[in-house]
Amino acid sequence: MSRNLPEEDPALSAAPQLRNHSSSCCCRCCCCCCYCLFFILFVILVLVVLLAAVFGLFYLWYRPVLPAFHLQELTVKDLAIDPKPDKSSLSANVTVRVQATNRNKKLHLCYRDFRCWVTAAGGVRFGEGSAPGLTQQDGNVTVIDLQAAVQATTVDRNVGESIEKGVAAKTLAVAVELRTAVGTRVGDVNTKQLPIRLICGPATIKQLDGGDAPKCKIRLFGW
Repeated sequence: MSRNLPEEDPALSAAPQLRNHSSSCCCRCCCCCCYCLFFILFVILVLVVLLAAVFGLFYLWYRPVLPAFHLQELTVKDLAIDPKPDKSSLSANVTVRVQATNRNKKLHLCYRDFRCWVTAAGGVRFGEGSAPGLTQQDGNVTVIDLQAAVQATTVDRNVGESIEKGVAAKTLAVAVELRTAVGTRVGDVNTKQLPIRLICGPATIKQLDGGDAPKCKIRLFGW
């Protein structure tokens, strides 16, 4: 006696095949993503190695060094102290001379415009000014003249009197801060300029008049 078996549902028999096909697609996608990621990382690594090699050759050939700066002169003109019962009004014109030396033998240096701040003893802002940028040949020494001024700033009366006496006796201690950016030039190619901050002094006017030229500290990136 024969027994009729139930027919197999086609949808049920196709389900495993669909799942296998879906798993295979996912594996191929994962493999493609891994290959792409590996290729990108490989390209980045090659570029980093090439850049390191270029910078290494550049350094070995040109031997770049930072320039040297010295505060050479500071002159106070048109000093005016207007005393009041407890405060004074301070005005002055200040000329600052800074010597810049390009110590490189094969590189020109290109400077952005300079800005300067002159501070007297006690933290009194004694002038603010600027000077145009410049390009230095290799081994060149250049004197940068900066004109700074302060107009009718209010200070304590005792501070005003101290500044007036210090300028007259040339014993006033001053510090100069300059900000600019410097880059190198090789032929017609300029490198990116990096911001620098120069801190010169403090030094007295008498010291500077006597030929003492204190070296300025250099802070890269304006720090």
